[in-house]
Amino acid sequence: MELQIHMNDEITKPSHQKSWLERLSHTLLREPKDREQLLDLLRDSAERQVIDRDDLEMLKGVLEVSET
Repeated sequence: MELQIHMNDEITKPSHQKSWLERLSHTLLREPKDREQLLDLLRDSAERQVIDRDDLEMLKGVLEVSET
């Protein structure tokens, strides 16, 4: 395995070799594949109070306008 050393002496793996944590994160944090998955993600974010309900409603409105 080839390691690269950057100017700040940080050792990194080549980009094609991801750590198990990066692979797990990618699996668990996949991007939504369609509008319905995006809406589900936004609803979940509002339930967890990552965004507030007003933000959720605004974003849903934006998605509705972009569909027409």
